[in-house]
Amino acid sequence: MVSKKEKASAKKAKQVSLSRTRDERLVQVTNLRTKLLMFGFPQSCDGMIEIEKMFNEYIERGESISGKVSFAAWDRIAEIILPMRRDRETNILLRYVGKATALPLDFSADRELVSKVTTSMSTPAQEPGDGQKFVLRAPKIADK
Repeated sequence: MVSKKEKASAKKAKQVSLSRTRDERLVQVTNLRTKLLMFGFPQSCDGMIEIEKMFNEYIERGESISGKVSFAAWDRIAEIILPMRRDRETNILLRYVGKATALPLDFSADRELVSKVTTSMSTPAQEPGDGQKFVLRAPKIADK
């Protein structure tokens, strides 16, 4: 019969093996950053600065982070999910929240690159707040 101590140590070892390493987190964040920049968000805008802070905290601490960041000039909200575990996907959901009043996103800059990004787009809705959704996912890293 297995003692409680052995069960607890086995469970802890399993949890550690499911966590992403610093290098894996760095690769995931780099992929997401590249995809955001590809969509035309400048690094100097407030939303990107806030996301960069979240990325840096995620890389250094290794704890899961989720939150929303506003891109008011583009009428978008980025919903960010940066999980600690390997079996969860790292995502950024770009949600359209109203009429575009200022700077449009450049989705046609490079069709080949855009086609490589995993995107899902809903049909435009009648009510404000629901509209186009773009999900940016970092590719999964193969287990070692």
